[in-house]
Amino acid sequence: MNVPSFVPTAVGLALVAAVSGLALYTVRLYFDRLEQLVLQVEEEEEAQAKTRRSEGFLLAEEEGNPDPMLAQASRELDAARLALNRGEADTASTYLDQSETWCRRASDAVERQVAACAFCEEAFPRLKARGAALNETSAALFDVQVQLQQLHDSAAWQGVAGNRDRGTELLEALQPLMQQAAEDQAADRQRYFHAEDLLVHVEQQLAHAGQLFDAVEGRLGALNEARDAARELTAKAENELAAMQKYVDAHRNILGEDQERMARSAEEWFATLQGETAVSTPHWPRIHRRLQQGLQAIAESRQEAEKDVAAYRRLIEQLHQVHEEARKVKTVLDQHLEDRPQANRRYAEAERVLGRIDAACETGEADWEGLLKQLDDVRGDLSDADRLAQADLDLARQAREAARNAEQTIRHAQEFYRHGVSASVSVARDRLERARRELRGQDYESALESVADAQHEARNARDLAARQAKEKQREVMRRRLQQAAGAVLHAAIAVHAAQSGRSHSRVPLPPRRIPTRPIPTRPTFPSRMWGSGSR
Repeated sequence: MNVPSFVPTAVGLALVAAVSGLALYTVRLYFDRLEQLVLQVEEEEEAQAKTRRSEGFLLAEEEGNPDPMLAQASRELDAARLALNRGEADTASTYLDQSETWCRRASDAVERQVAACAFCEEAFPRLKARGAALNETSAALFDVQVQLQQLHDSAAWQGVAGNRDRGTELLEALQPLMQQAAEDQAADRQRYFHAEDLLVHVEQQLAHAGQLFDAVEGRLGALNEARDAARELTAKAENELAAMQKYVDAHRNILGEDQERMARSAEEWFATLQGETAVSTPHWPRIHRRLQQGLQAIAESRQEAEKDVAAYRRLIEQLHQVHEEARKVKTVLDQHLEDRPQANRRYAEAERVLGRIDAACETGEADWEGLLKQLDDVRGDLSDADRLAQADLDLARQAREAARNAEQTIRHAQEFYRHGVSASVSVARDRLERARRELRGQDYESALESVADAQHEARNARDLAARQAKEKQREVMRRRLQQAAGAVLHAAIAVHAAQSGRSHSRVPLPPRRIPTRPIPTRPTFPSRMWGSGSR
């Protein structure tokens, strides 16, 4: 039933009396209007209760009887009238609010009792049927427990061992409650609130009993699934072990004893596991878990074995390449004497490690991945040795070429002896000789510096000798010109004397050839071949 919402009573009356300043009769008119509304509500609630009773509801339950609530609403309304007669508008408004509240409680009590009756009529037969079904389930669980005891280790289902007994006891304890609920909702009693509480409790307990029974059946199903899965994994493990042993036997010279020990351990583990499955009541979940772990270990062991085999094959393939690289580097070192100790030490270290790798490959048991890393180091040492040797050869070639150029420059400087000039090349020869000693001592950097110094000194001596020879040539030309001028003068005088008829004394003519200094004997120079001369 919908109870009308009143306009604000206490606040409304207070505003009317205090703010508006209306007269008392005006407040009474407003109050009379509210009183009529409350009386209307009381009449409606009384009519509602009367209607429900005519439908068969006793409405006699302590919390569902509207009569005391309506009586209290009437008393609150009388108190409001008295307060208004005394001129206490606020107090009267409070009593009116309380009267309205009691009316609402009466209406709610009637409706809640009707709803409780409906719930009991629907829930009682449903819960009764549910209890009967659970009793049948409890009887069927006897066979389930027999299967658990006969097929599975007790430790695997110990957690649900007492579920059937606890659920059965719970069902038996609910029978008096159902009987009490039936009595409470009888037409001559109608304690619907109490019956509703009982049925709600019964529903919760039935749900708990169902969970207990389901756990037993679910545990049997889970154990059977674990058993089937374990049997499948057992067959798979047997195949994996056979394949693993075959692979180890095929690569025994590569894998060594570690993999063989792992294979034997896997076989021992599988034999132990087969012993656990051979008992009358195996613990299938534990067996299934161990099979999963064992299969994972077998797979990891197989991966390690395949990794070792692949590493060995890469090692053998690369080992041939490194041996070829070592042979080439050794050829360079053997065919030339210019390579220095640093290149030879790198090569010797590479050869030592390479020999150790060869020995490990012959034994057939080694850390192939580690040897691959060592082989990379060997390749690096060989590369360094070759690079250093080539650098030494280049430096030696540069030093020898520079020495030959310096020797050539010195000889060019000495060729000016034809012009009567002796070039001073002693300093250049000393520097060149020092460069040759350093070259023989494989100090190529210093030899290049000494050769550069010798070249510089030789060029200075050559340039000085060239300047001196040029000066001498100029002096010779000047003398020849003077002699030619004297001869022309004498000839002119003789011609003039002949023409004039006078006799003159004979003027001696100059010789036809200008005397020069004798050419000294050509000195002997060192041979152009490398290594000749004083060292």
